[in-house]
Amino acid sequence: ASIQIFHWTKANTFFVSVTNEELTIGGGKGAAIFLTDGLRTGISDDCLTFNSPPLSNKKHFVVKVIELWRIIK
Repeated sequence: ASIQIFHWTKANTFFVSVTNEELTIGGGKGAAIFLTDGLRTGISDDCLTFNSPPLSNKKHFVVKVIELWRIIK
C-alpha cells in the first residue's frame, strides 16, 4: 500500500479537538478521524480540513491500536 498525504486546504481550522473521552482530527463536512467511547471506537468521513476521503474501509470501526507521535523542533 502506498502512503497518501492530505494537506490543509485552508477551508477551516478544525485541526485537532481533544476531551477526556474523544479525539477529533479535521472537520467541516465530517472528521477525518473521530475516536470516541474512551478512544475505543471511531468514525472516519469525508473531511474538508484536509480534503480527504474516509480513511477506513468502514465508516464505523473498533480501535485496535493507537500510535501517537510527538514532533519536536
